[in-house]
Amino acid sequence: MKDEKNRILRWHENKFLAYGKENKGKIITDTNPYIKIKPEAFDLYTEIDPPRVHPDTFLYKKEMLKFMNDEKTPRLKKTFIKYIPGLIKGAYLEKIQYKKNDKVKVRQFTDKQKLVLKKQILKELKKYDLIGGFTLIDRRYINEESENIFPYDTILIIGAEMTKDSIMEIPHPTSVSDKIFDFDVYHSGGLIVDKIATFIRSKGVKCLSHIPFKWDINYTPHAINAGMGNYSTHGLMLTEKWGTRLRLYAISIDLDIPIDKPQDLNFEEFCKRCRMCYKSCPSKAIPKDEDEYSGAIKRRVSMKRCGASMSTNKFCGVCLKVCPFNNFEYDKLINTLPKYYQYNTLDKRSL
Repeated sequence: MKDEKNRILRWHENKFLAYGKENKGKIITDTNPYIKIKPEAFDLYTEIDPPRVHPDTFLYKKEMLKFMNDEKTPRLKKTFIKYIPGLIKGAYLEKIQYKKNDKVKVRQFTDKQKLVLKKQILKELKKYDLIGGFTLIDRRYINEESENIFPYDTILIIGAEMTKDSIMEIPHPTSVSDKIFDFDVYHSGGLIVDKIATFIRSKGVKCLSHIPFKWDINYTPHAINAGMGNYSTHGLMLTEKWGTRLRLYAISIDLDIPIDKPQDLNFEEFCKRCRMCYKSCPSKAIPKDEDEYSGAIKRRVSMKRCGASMSTNKFCGVCLKVCPFNNFEYDKLINTLPKYYQYNTLDKRSL
């Protein structure tokens, strides 16, 4: 339920209903043609449920322990343990960042200075081989119990690459390298995003970093609102640079930095001719068609089926491995489409 300022009625920490902050990002999602929702229905829900893991729908412990000691992946357990300190430190840095905000000497920015700061932040991302985009938080995508974690409206979505060599090892991660494709990003993500947040604070702006372990917010629609990519057949975001070989983090910022616009990268035109992820999914977790869930219309992967496959197929990831955008260059693939489907790329490339 919302009021005239698009504020969402939330459960307060003292267990009574209260309106949250104004939802400034609502208009971006509602008018974004690359995110399909029914606004009136979607306004009644937050798309993410409170975090909980049902034993029958996600990780199957016996199977997990079994493949941790599998002869085809003898280094898997050792590599997984290696990641634990980074995961713990990242979570710790996120917890203590509120004290860092208290020490920030807040500056006032002109519109021109905001644009300069935006360029500086994006340049800082490149130092760590990251990509990013700015948008406004759509509070319908915040977890029911996490409104207070996002006091600011501007959000920087950050993408970190999962390396191609680690993806190609699926379903036997670490069989060649010493990497588990997703955890290799996660274990360093909290450390890197804290460095970016520290850089932003050094410019006189308060901010909060967010790592994707607590399901506080749905990162993908915000990334699409920020023009970083489009939805793929299996519900992940496809990007021009890395396909779906990335994981997302975020930094919410106490400054109205100029935001980026959504863009059409023609992925859907290619995906509907491909569907390799749908055809190759070992647990049939990827639906053939879109459906509606709480006002959102898209292909929604079955967590029950995907969770079972993740536990029995070495973290699975087959959908990542077979995706052409994870194997070949974006331009080569898009050029396979009829030219009349490439109308929106004419200003970017010569056909």
